[in-house]
Amino acid sequence: MKISLNWLSDFVDIDISSERLAETLITAGLEVEGITKLGEGLDNVVVARILTMTPHPNADRLTLCSVSTGDKTHAIVCGAKNMKEGDLIPLALPGAHLPNGIKILKSKIRGEVSEGMLCSEVELGLAKESSGLMILQNTLAPGTPFAKAMMLDDTVFEINITPNRSDCLSVIGIAREVAALTGKELKRTKTDLAGGVFGSLAISVEVLDSDACPRYTGRVVNGIKIGQSPLWMKRRLEASGIRTINNVVDVTNYVMLETGQPLHAFDLSLLSGGRIVVRRASEEEKITTLDGIERSLGSETLIIADNQKPLAIAGLMGGMGSEVSEITTDILLESAYFKPSIVRKASKRFGLHTESSHRFERGVDPNGVLHASNRAIELILELAGGNASSGLTDIYPNKINPVNIEMRLGRAKSILGIDLDMDSIIYGFNGLGLAVKEMDRERIMVTPPTFRVDLTREIDLIEEVARLKGYDIIPITYPKVEARAGEKNKKGILEDRLRGALIGMGFYEAVTYSFLSPKAISPFLPSEVAPVRLLNPISEEQSVMRTTIIPSLLEVVGRNLSHQNEDLRFFEIGRVFPFCGDDRGERMIVTGIMTGLRYRKRWNLPADELDFFDVKGVVENLFDGMGMSAVFAPNETIQYLHPGKSATVEVYDQDAGVFGEVHPEVMERFDIKGRAYVFEIELRPFLESTKAVSFVHIPKFPAVSRDIAIVLDDDIPAERVYKAIKDVGPLIAEVFLFDLYQGKHVPDGKKSMAYSIRYQASDRTLREEEVSILHEKVLAAVKDAVGGALRE
Repeated sequence: MKISLNWLSDFVDIDISSERLAETLITAGLEVEGITKLGEGLDNVVVARILTMTPHPNADRLTLCSVSTGDKTHAIVCGAKNMKEGDLIPLALPGAHLPNGIKILKSKIRGEVSEGMLCSEVELGLAKESSGLMILQNTLAPGTPFAKAMMLDDTVFEINITPNRSDCLSVIGIAREVAALTGKELKRTKTDLAGGVFGSLAISVEVLDSDACPRYTGRVVNGIKIGQSPLWMKRRLEASGIRTINNVVDVTNYVMLETGQPLHAFDLSLLSGGRIVVRRASEEEKITTLDGIERSLGSETLIIADNQKPLAIAGLMGGMGSEVSEITTDILLESAYFKPSIVRKASKRFGLHTESSHRFERGVDPNGVLHASNRAIELILELAGGNASSGLTDIYPNKINPVNIEMRLGRAKSILGIDLDMDSIIYGFNGLGLAVKEMDRERIMVTPPTFRVDLTREIDLIEEVARLKGYDIIPITYPKVEARAGEKNKKGILEDRLRGALIGMGFYEAVTYSFLSPKAISPFLPSEVAPVRLLNPISEEQSVMRTTIIPSLLEVVGRNLSHQNEDLRFFEIGRVFPFCGDDRGERMIVTGIMTGLRYRKRWNLPADELDFFDVKGVVENLFDGMGMSAVFAPNETIQYLHPGKSATVEVYDQDAGVFGEVHPEVMERFDIKGRAYVFEIELRPFLESTKAVSFVHIPKFPAVSRDIAIVLDDDIPAERVYKAIKDVGPLIAEVFLFDLYQGKHVPDGKKSMAYSIRYQASDRTLREEEVSILHEKVLAAVKDAVGGALRE
């Protein structure tokens, strides 16, 4: 927000430099981003009157002018043609360094002395183009400094106002801060409407949605004359970054900047039925706003309407159908309080941000609406003439009252860490316009005015104390931290172990977003299931919560392949989220993906492609490394994995994950050629496991190996046979499958699986009889578990 120092001085006496004032505001939490001194480069530019004009003797296109600065006459050579004798013009004297970079010197032009230069708006930095010299008002006195005559001797502060300080989005708001910080008195404006008042209000006003519009005021002014605003008002609006339009519209903008209350003027002759209605728009209604764009409103949009049509989008922008123009003679002045969320939604929906919406979105003072209306009426009567209605429509069914907040002195001292006294706090609060009642020497009851929407709790008042005292006086207190070695919980230790195991197997860790696009997640969910959608997503590509990490890693693989990175292995340990209707809640999982060759390209290594058993081996190694075992069961119903090359992981008879080859259709959807193998395992079984990995000595005693060939049903997984053998007892040191056969001498629907079993004890050499008994137990266990028979 831009603030004029001259305008600010109307409300508070300022006796410090601009730089010091900026520092004072910054220490109070109001960030001054820049200071601009208007009129820079105009120090040696004065008002001059043209006395005589004669043709240049040596140049047809030049004129010799004799100009007066009051006490001195100057000879000037000029090439412009739009002036005449008697005109007042700006004269740049020798030594001037104009804003456009021109340095003025006394010189000879085609043989004639020129003691300066007559200037246009372009040369003075006031316009980008002009048709000739700048002709000034004839009421100015020759010799007057140009910057002073044109009211350009001003300083503009650009202040970054935080969203919670809507009270500072006005000249009076900043003046109030300056007064409180410097110990000065705030000068308050008084409105006087006497002498320009006629009868009752000639229009009816109805508010149909008092929740969205808690207060609405309207007042009619008749017999106005539209024209240009006076120079002082133009300069202040321009310094604040507001374009001047005409005297009435400029008044509404001027009062908005002064008080923080947006206003709007309607051309009364363009209102149908003598009626104003504040209501929600219908779905089919449209309005052409003042920026010339036709907008479809919709039922959620709050509008100001007459009997037939929308006139304005509440708090945002007026419509062209009721715009004040040069032929307007009667107006209705609106001053209202609209609910911040209503204006914010409309602003976001229409992609339209205005000075009015900027203030309404942050919250204006509902109890300052009438003062702003009266101030605007006073200025309109002064600048445009006319008469204001004595009747005022003020619809305010549920008055918004200020809240009472108790503040404890001891609490403020404890939080700020400085010594405080109650008298100075009360004095500072009064300077900010807060009503204070002393309960005792340790407690006060504070009633912030309704323009301070940011003060709702005791901690807010303590922050005000800090601002008034200055943040720079709060001492730096370092927290006392006991130095000790960091300790990780069980989950952190598990993640580190999984991370180390996967990195050891050649994987790289990936970190991806928890949000996905609906297109990316859809192949991984049944058609009747929907993921949780974000209420306010950054983009459609990150609009739903992931239920699996696999699509994220597929995208990582796709990006790497597009950069000619091949033979990829990635993993991620992260959180996934339930889909709609899923009662499992959030889960921590480890997910991996493999693609390309089994080994990196080397002259001495085979160029074998990865297959299903590679990803199976990775999963086995993870469980082995944790001292756990898992059962792998083929599963052809996993929609995103290849049928026949997919399996589920079971731990303690519960599903704990999946692994397999990604379905070709899914690969095609992600635009990835070749094959990819994935695994996804929950961390829960690892965390619930009570088994600890332990180290044992290398056996001193020899082992005995026996082989066994079992014929069993084709659909029985090898894992069940392995588990049945291992469960026989601790003397079975190792079991591995070394042959799988189907064909001659094996019945249809059956398969032959040959295992090698190593028997070993840690404290003795096993006798032949012991091994034989154990081997018989193994045969019996396999028959009981899978119904297998010894192959003949």
